[in-house]
Amino acid sequence: FPVTNNNNFVDSSSNAATITRNGNVYSGSVSPFLNGVGGSGYFDGSGDYLTSSVPIDLTNLDFTVQGWIMMSALVGSGVYQAIIGIRTGDTSNTINWSIQNSQGYPGVTFYATDMTSIANFSHQNPFRVGQWQHFALVRSNNVFTLYLDGVPSTSTATSTKRVEITSTTVNVGYFPGSVNVGYLTGYLSNIRINKNAVYTTALS
Repeated sequence: FPVTNNNNFVDSSSNAATITRNGNVYSGSVSPFLNGVGGSGYFDGSGDYLTSSVPIDLTNLDFTVQGWIMMSALVGSGVYQAIIGIRTGDTSNTINWSIQNSQGYPGVTFYATDMTSIANFSHQNPFRVGQWQHFALVRSNNVFTLYLDGVPSTSTATSTKRVEITSTTVNVGYFPGSVNVGYLTGYLSNIRINKNAVYTTALS
């Protein structure tokens, strides 16, 4: 999502989904790009998140979920910070998919349409507070790989099953109703979901 200077968050894809602010998420010129191009949304870790009115269909076997993140604070043991995903409750059969800060490291959780876990792992490199980092979760030829700053994860997952889609709401910055996933504290910019595997090798 690009942002505007009046706290509006815009879906610039052909979906043109309505992005709803919850809490005090605000947009500004802080950006991973030169001259503040694109801007970002800031999440203060206390009640801030965004929702999209259009469900994201990841049943296509190849896809990429990517964006830029700058963490302002990391959480302690046993607590996670949701970055983006779909979740309808706080049990294993209500998680569809998520990318999160897993105790300081990028992590992913994906379930199939039969609610079996098909990907649950973290990247080997940590998030760095106060520094922009690019993340990307790629499914290519049935293999899930997480990239951080162009470096592929040493852990991957392989599955031929389709990703579960039951919710009509995509959450950014939090999973409402979850007891062990906290609000994100930091900036997000240029969140993109592509229906193809954009990255298949390490990036420079």
